[in-house]
Amino acid sequence: QQEQAEIFIAHKKECNYPLIICGDLNNSAFSYVYRNVKGKLRDTFEEAGKGFGQTYTFRYYPARIDYIFADNQMEVKDFQSFPEFQNSDHYPIIAKLSF
Repeated sequence: QQEQAEIFIAHKKECNYPLIICGDLNNSAFSYVYRNVKGKLRDTFEEAGKGFGQTYTFRYYPARIDYIFADNQMEVKDFQSFPEFQNSDHYPIIAKLSF
């Protein structure tokens, strides 16, 4: 995962446009992968989420391992996760953004 994150980061540096990055990092917000993929972007859950922001249930606790990151030029209006939606082992997330 670290190698993939480094490839991704190199590609991100070449982008000249505002970024929105959505993905299943399979890592907590305390991980190397999270910190480096997020970089200076906004974590939409941290900006507008509530509760745990659960995107996955491990055996004994809710976890947030799926993320939406937004460029600092964007305003994060809302963030929601849907742990009641049982169609996968991961739960959907959505963020509302504006320029």
